[in-house]
Amino acid sequence: GTLAYQWQREGEDLAGAQTSILTLSSTTASDGGSYRVLVSNEGGVTTSAAANLTVHTPPVITSQPVGVDLSSGDLLRLSVTATGTGPFSYQWQFNQTPLSTQTAATLEIAAVSLGEAGQYRVIVTSPGGTVTSASAVVTVQPIQVANPPAILTHPASQSLAPGVTLELKVTATGEGPLHYRWQFNGFNIPGASQDSFTLGDAQPADSGDYQVVVSNAGGSVTSEVAQVKIVEGPSILQGPVSQTVQAGQQMVLSVEASGTPPLNYQWRYQGFNIPGARGSTFQIDSVQLIDAGTYQVVVSDASGAQVQSLPALLEVVTEPVNTSRITSVQLSDGGLLIQWEAKEGRVLQAKARLEDAIWRDIPGSEGQSESRQALLGNATFYRLLDR
Repeated sequence: GTLAYQWQREGEDLAGAQTSILTLSSTTASDGGSYRVLVSNEGGVTTSAAANLTVHTPPVITSQPVGVDLSSGDLLRLSVTATGTGPFSYQWQFNQTPLSTQTAATLEIAAVSLGEAGQYRVIVTSPGGTVTSASAVVTVQPIQVANPPAILTHPASQSLAPGVTLELKVTATGEGPLHYRWQFNGFNIPGASQDSFTLGDAQPADSGDYQVVVSNAGGSVTSEVAQVKIVEGPSILQGPVSQTVQAGQQMVLSVEASGTPPLNYQWRYQGFNIPGARGSTFQIDSVQLIDAGTYQVVVSDASGAQVQSLPALLEVVTEPVNTSRITSVQLSDGGLLIQWEAKEGRVLQAKARLEDAIWRDIPGSEGQSESRQALLGNATFYRLLDR
């Protein structure tokens, strides 16, 4: 008799599938499964063995390799992500030439070289087909090697008196960052890592050779040695004294000092060196109002150490003034001994700052010839007044 057919998928009848041949057009992954056919006639029904259908979908790249800009020696890493029916195989290419060792989803070159700059792509293969990624451009720059630093100004040798502050400085140039390491007699000084080194209250034990090592990525350079001597320097026996002088009159300042000869002198006005003023005395033959201010002298000896006098105040007035002068200023018993020629009505006055308007009498000084004042650490200005 006549045979009838009914195709089934996963045990369910397929509509319209009633011929001896089953044709599926435009199959997709969802068409996969177990197929069989039921054949019947007047005598009964028989069922075929099951046939399993697997539909392979072609690979699709969902994440392309991305180009990078590297320096020679850097790690090169490129990767690709694909979907579809697996398993997948990968073949990376460099400028369209297969790389035999690069057959994974991620390409890695531990230390890329200049010759490995170019275009990279990967061919992805699966049971569903083959797809080629977009090209990723890799650039490789040569390593920029820094030049070692250069020292422009070396730390200077110096001689100082005990108790003063030692200051050393270096000036260097080069590709940063620059690093500094100061050394004393060849050994690193802990914490001394700036372009300058400061040591307060220097003592003779701090005498020696100082140098600094300056470094960067390109190397290092060591400065010249600065020889530092902490020695007992000169002392001022009698410093310059403050004066009040009428404009147009002569003004003379003097200092008496001791130390290892020869002694050198440098007079200063308002904190600045006076050119050519290098003797134990300094004078202005015709004082003008502009000359008013504070004067000091720096004394140095053969050891190179130096000491600076206390400031002496010069007041310049337009009216005649008395000629009384302080004759001696000395350090004595931790204080300041000021002496002058005694006279009835003559009194010692003082003020702490030049801008103070009022001179104040020193108690007990009127009619006397001397006064002992405590050293308070700040400058004090003194004068004599005849009443």
